[in-house]
Parts: sequence; structure tokens; C-alpha cells
Amino acid sequence: MELLWLALLSPFVVFPGRWLPLAVQPLVILGLFCFPLVRLVKGQTRLVIDSPVTIPILLILLWLPVNIWVAPNSPLAWSAAGYLLYGIAWYGALVRWSAARGQPVMIARLLLSAGCGLALVAPPVVAWKADFRLFHLPIYDWFESIHINLGEGIHANILAGALTLILPLLLALLLHPWSTLTTLPWQPDRQLTTNQGRRLVLGVRFVLGLLFCYAAGLLVLTQSRGGLLATAATLPLIVLLRWPKLWRLTPVALVLVVLAIWWYSPSMVVDELSKDGSLGGWQNRLEMWHFSVMALYDFLFTGIGIGAFSITLPLLYPIPFDVAEFPHAHNLLLQVGLDLGLPGLIAYLALLINLFVMLIALLRRPHLPRLDRSLSAGAMAALAGMLIHGLVDAATWGVKLAFLPWLLFALITVLFGHTIAQTTWVQ
Repeated sequence: MELLWLALLSPFVVFPGRWLPLAVQPLVILGLFCFPLVRLVKGQTRLVIDSPVTIPILLILLWLPVNIWVAPNSPLAWSAAGYLLYGIAWYGALVRWSAARGQPVMIARLLLSAGCGLALVAPPVVAWKADFRLFHLPIYDWFESIHINLGEGIHANILAGALTLILPLLLALLLHPWSTLTTLPWQPDRQLTTNQGRRLVLGVRFVLGLLFCYAAGLLVLTQSRGGLLATAATLPLIVLLRWPKLWRLTPVALVLVVLAIWWYSPSMVVDELSKDGSLGGWQNRLEMWHFSVMALYDFLFTGIGIGAFSITLPLLYPIPFDVAEFPHAHNLLLQVGLDLGLPGLIAYLALLINLFVMLIALLRRPHLPRLDRSLSAGAMAALAGMLIHGLVDAATWGVKLAFLPWLLFALITVLFGHTIAQTTWVQ
């Protein structure tokens, strides 16, 4: 019921002010945690599991009221805080989900369903880039002809951030040795014959391959430099984790990449990878980072206030370009620091470090079940892709789809608790 409740609240959190007045947004956000509050009233004081990421998440929650309080625009602050808290609410609900504790793949299905569902509805609702910086295809004209005006659309870079999370998981499951499948995923008590198992494996591979090709093609159409760079780095990682002997070819691949960059000129490659419709090239991005670092230094303890980037920075610093079209610092960790201050940034870094440590421990486990190993490899690549994309963008923070990374965090936590920690789960 908690998962259903969060799904029902999604329109009011993801689209603040559209269905209800912004003045009641704090009550909507409070409603996200009504199930944990009921547990607390009933005397179940331990609402979370013992995991390495519990303390960092609690620190973010405890510090967030300060970040809302210092924000110059309270409605915007509550809207931005709602995006973050919605993801944390999903994280808490999933790690307490009894079905997922026995089968972590259920969280992967939920994440892939959300990401692939978004990809399927993306063509008519995404705000595709008007200035085609890399290429122009006739399909963009078709997208424009079927565009549905919803009042506000999803930016192509935001879609790319979501796709970088699901593509590694899709590839990891596609490469998984499904020949071991002997039961129906939705009916584990029914044993399959050899022929039935083979047909089911072919069907699973076909569906996964179709979704992967579609999502990869959509990522190319977003023309997101950060998304393409992250995917180009993480998809080979999946292959290397699936067949470790291929690590021997890594030096050769790195040499080829360096030679290609040298051939096209490093400065041109950097400028093209960083160019944006509003920012321009590498120099403008450096200026944005420079003023963002200045703001973080000036408001080191509290941050500038969550959701206050597009208000505070042009007001206090001589930014030579308009920031209204991109209300973030184009760097994930820098934006987290501006929103949450140094305490929140330290907590978020601790969260990420612990997630990587948990994944490394999973992948180093010699007798890890095959499906858990595939999911761990996909989660490792997805988390790495999020951070690589985060070097030049902040598409997974402070946006409507900011809850998707928290589904990934929940998957990693449940995998770790299921296979290694043997945690005592709290109902």
C-alpha cells in the first residue's frame, strides 16, 4: 500500500502548483511519509534497515530544513525539496518492501518500468532541442508534429539522465545467462520443461534487446553530450564485468581513445562536449563553475538555499549570460553543495562512496547468485554513469525525475542486505 500511495501522490509532487496551490505543498510532502509516521505511532521506532547509507540519508533529512529556511523563494524551495524527498520516500518504501527483500530483481523491474515507460512516451512530450548542434534528422520534424503541449515538458538532457540509469541495467540483464531459467518469474512454483525454458529465454532476450535498442536510439536523439559520454564509458564496463578476460584489451582501447582525441585536437573535443544551447562552449561552462564555486564558498555552511540557483546567482554575481533556462550549475556535486551546503554535500558524498563500496563487496563475492551479480554489475555501471554525466550536467538532481536515482540506491541497498549483510529487516 505504501508504494501505491507514493504513486498516487506523484502528480502533486512532480508537478507542484498544477493540481494544488503551492501554499499546501508542505502538506503534500508531509503526506509522503505518512506510512512511516503511522509505524512510529504504533511503536515501531526503527523505521529503516541497518545499512551503510542510512546515516548519510538521515543527515540529509535533518539538514534539509535549514536549506529550505535560507532559500529566498519559499514556494520554489518546497518544490525542489519535494523532488528530493519524493526520491527518499521511494527509497525507504522499497528497502522495507518485504517482496523485494527476498527478490531484489523486483526493484530493478520497477526502475526499468519507470525508465522504459518514460522512454515510450518521450517522443511527443520531451522538449527536443531546437538548435540541432550535432546533427539534424527528419524524425525531429515528426516529433514536432506530434508534440503534446502539457504546459511544461521534459528537457532532452533530463531524459538523457534517466536513460543513462536504465541502459546499463538493460544491457546487464540482456547479457545475463538466462539459460538457467527454469521457472516463470511471476509463478516460481511452476517448473518449466526444457523447450518452454528456451522459448521463454528467447522471449526475454528479445524484449530486453528491443528496449535496449530503443532507449539507446532515444539517447542519441537527445544529443546530450554528457549522456553519450557516460553511456560510452559504462556500457563497456558491463561487458568487462560479464567477461573479465576482456580487461586485457582495455589498454588498447584507451590508447585508441587518446589517439582519436589527439587527432581531432583536445581543445575542439572539450569544447564540443561542453557546448550547450544556452551556455555556449567550454569557456562559458568554466565561468558558470567559477561563479558556482564562489557562491558555495560564500554560503559554505547553509548553501544558497535549495532551488535558489536561478535567483541567487544572477543577483549576487556578474554572470555574463542568462541562467533562467538552466537552473543548475551543470555539475552534480557542485549543485548538491549549492542546494544543501557543505554538510549536505558531505552526506551525499558519503552516500555515494558507501554505495560503491557495497557494490564492490557484492562483485567480489565468489559465490554470488548469477542474477544478483548481473544486477550488481548493471547498478555499478548505472551509478558510475550518473556521476560521469554529473561532471557536465545535473540532470538527476532537483528535477522532476530526480526520484529515479533513489530507486537505483534502493536496489543496491537491498542487494547488499540480501546477499552479504544478512540484515535484520524491520517490518
